[in-house]
Amino acid sequence: EVDDYDQWFKKELPGIDPMVTGLTFNDYRGRPYALPEYFHPTSWVGRSAIDFLTHYNLSDPFFLKVSFHRPHSPYDPPERWIDKYTQDKMPQPFQGGNWDRRYAVHYNGTPDPGIWCGDIGIEQVKKSRQAYYSSVSFVDEWIGEILDVLELRGLTNDTLVLFTADHGDMMGDH
Repeated sequence: EVDDYDQWFKKELPGIDPMVTGLTFNDYRGRPYALPEYFHPTSWVGRSAIDFLTHYNLSDPFFLKVSFHRPHSPYDPPERWIDKYTQDKMPQPFQGGNWDRRYAVHYNGTPDPGIWCGDIGIEQVKKSRQAYYSSVSFVDEWIGEILDVLELRGLTNDTLVLFTADHGDMMGDH
């Protein structure tokens, strides 16, 4: 049990691994979430924020930190989002200069899913980008839902919304 989501998940689905999709943290691969969307950490975070905003009834100001687990890997959005992005529309990775030659590991077969460098091939980069873009869109959808609740509650004029990210992902660019 790492955080509140893990504790909630364990109560909702005892004995089921929340990483049932088969991807690991720092995994470069992507695939659709293996469970119903309701159990996805992005859905849980979004619902939790909306629940707080819907039921907050004090006159005092509030502070609400909404910290989505995704789009950090694993890239495991619901299939409905993956279906919106096609691999053939994914941009080619930018690979310029020779500065990264010392890290240009070429793999025979499938590289370890937790690698931090190396050439995983353009097709894999496109698959990873498809799942990453889908994960970003899934988070964006929930942010829209949260902002809608702020508007419905008449809180938009008195609420400061800050959006930050801890890091990006090179997605094959180097």
